[in-house]
Amino acid sequence: MSGGALAGGGSATWGQFGNNIGPNANNAFSWPDSAESWGGWANTNADIAPMSFPQGGTIRFMASAENGDVSIRFRFERLAFPDVDPVFETDSVTLSGGSKSYCVSIAARPADETYSSFILYSNTRNTYFGLADTVVTEGDSCPTIPVIRNPDAVPVAPVWLLVMMGMAIAGFGWRKLHTA
Repeated sequence: MSGGALAGGGSATWGQFGNNIGPNANNAFSWPDSAESWGGWANTNADIAPMSFPQGGTIRFMASAENGDVSIRFRFERLAFPDVDPVFETDSVTLSGGSKSYCVSIAARPADETYSSFILYSNTRNTYFGLADTVVTEGDSCPTIPVIRNPDAVPVAPVWLLVMMGMAIAGFGWRKLHTA
């Protein structure tokens, strides 16, 4: 964490709506063909509300998708349906493979907006995924991934440098460079 405050208290807990599956005893979720197009999972832990994000925030969680990639997204609403405005959704995140940690950034929102409804949606039908320890933090940011350079890589001149060298050779002539 980079100095943010937990929204309310603890992790989100989920209850399905729209005929979705889960969470079961293993924290597995699925959006089957039999579920409604608007089906999802609503947070049932009232202690994490209300939330506000004047300096942005994060959603951190552990997840897995061992039977194929699954795309999910989160939605924040002022109150539960039908009094949802203002409302916003996070970018989608693709879950892949075994259990690992994920972080989703929340862009800064106007200071006078508060959110008490926190919803999870799957964008991928018929594929189970695991999700646990979902924590919303206000004023936090996801870590940036440093660029790791391969120390064994062979340096290569950029194209513009090669073109400039070619022009210099052509301009001065090969013999002048070769005899100098």
